[in-house]
Amino acid sequence: MDLDLQTKILRALQEREIQPVGSEIVVKVNLRLITASSKDIIDEIREGNFRKELFYRINSFPIFLPPLKDRGDDIILLAEYFLSKYCEENYNFIPPPYFTKKAKEKLLSYSWEGNVRELQNVMENLSISCKEGVLITEDQLRFYPIEKEKLTKDKEKISLKSIAEKAEMEAIKTCLEKHNWNKAKVIEELETTYPTLDKKINKYGLDRE
Repeated sequence: MDLDLQTKILRALQEREIQPVGSEIVVKVNLRLITASSKDIIDEIREGNFRKELFYRINSFPIFLPPLKDRGDDIILLAEYFLSKYCEENYNFIPPPYFTKKAKEKLLSYSWEGNVRELQNVMENLSISCKEGVLITEDQLRFYPIEKEKLTKDKEKISLKSIAEKAEMEAIKTCLEKHNWNKAKVIEELETTYPTLDKKINKYGLDRE
């Protein structure tokens, strides 16, 4: 919300009156305000994006709604509800498909970055591709996480072992190319043995085929 608009809303809440655009008449109001945000308001205040005075005015009774991934078994209840809803609305599948135990475990372990909207989308897709009363396996649950690539990169671990293996692979590859895969010369230069060289070539997939 724009900071200027925040000031106007704060004034309206504090004085309990508003002045319509283009009017000189001040109107008294009696209202109950319910606000919601997907952002951390405390962080927004610290960054200067939200007025502290307005926060104190509206933060009378805060209710925290956890993201879908933290809702536990609610995920299964919501999934079954949405699946039944879409099956009945679109194809009148009675009874709707059911989830296997492994499918439920997959639903519970997924990150659900799109929250309930993403769950709805997955269930609507299932209502189209599945038949009534069948069991839905974990392989039939298809997710499309936008942050998948980013999360995968963030989780990659760098260890001394991986660094050493990468350096070893590059050294062997360079030497093989230098001597046109003449193993005798490679062994001589790298001061190793035939069995060791063959083992490393297989390990790193350096066969020239």
